[in-house]
Amino acid sequence: MRSTTPEDGWANLKHPELYADLQAAGSLAAALEQTAAELQLDVGEIRPGSWGRLLSAHIGAAPELHRRPLEITSAANTRSFAFSGWSRGARLIDGWTADLRELARSAALWRSGATLTDIQRACPWTRASDLALAHERGPADAVTVMWELVRAQMHEPIDDQPFELGIRAADAAYAEPRLRELFPYTSHWVLCFSRCTGSPHTFDVPCIGYLLPEWRYQVRWPGWEDIDRLVLGEADTAEEAVALVVANLPEGCSAAVAGTRDDL
Repeated sequence: MRSTTPEDGWANLKHPELYADLQAAGSLAAALEQTAAELQLDVGEIRPGSWGRLLSAHIGAAPELHRRPLEITSAANTRSFAFSGWSRGARLIDGWTADLRELARSAALWRSGATLTDIQRACPWTRASDLALAHERGPADAVTVMWELVRAQMHEPIDDQPFELGIRAADAAYAEPRLRELFPYTSHWVLCFSRCTGSPHTFDVPCIGYLLPEWRYQVRWPGWEDIDRLVLGEADTAEEAVALVVANLPEGCSAAVAGTRDDL
């Protein structure tokens, strides 16, 4: 059995015997490489992950398909591997399994360009959300589904009371065609808009926040540092707040596209 260092992550395990196969191989990456070879699977380059060489790995990248390598990390208290796959700034699939063979199979499917539905069918322990499936179909569908999620979130009660300011802001923004085609998201209930569907999002579209207990709206640029400097104005109604956002849209602003702000 090979020696390990604290940086490997081995020292954090309560039951290291659960990962004796990884320690024997030298790392999770090495164990996955052996498993993929035994199963004759194309999983591409396998690299140690950032959470300790022994217990994390990156595998199955397909750059030509905009699929990043799967990120795999090991649980500390039980034998289980967390798995997540990202593409163009959006997490498309994740899951948990204790079986290295299942990880290798899922990585081969991911790398091959298999659809999320096909991956879930072949590896039932994986999961893809409605938003992930929408991202796979294209940016317009991702925007549509995200609007549904944001509007539903605004209807969730706070301290058993509906958050009327948020509900009105989301409804008014959705009613405005130029905002409805952007990718919405919330940060501490602040309603934000992005010109791309992946993260990191664009920061050049104003967002709609709230002034309590005045029960008014504050329109400002995204960000949490020196907020006063970011404020564009205040509004009494959601419609007025939306109009202020639209008046400050960047030149050429149009429907959100796939990818992150670095891709624009």
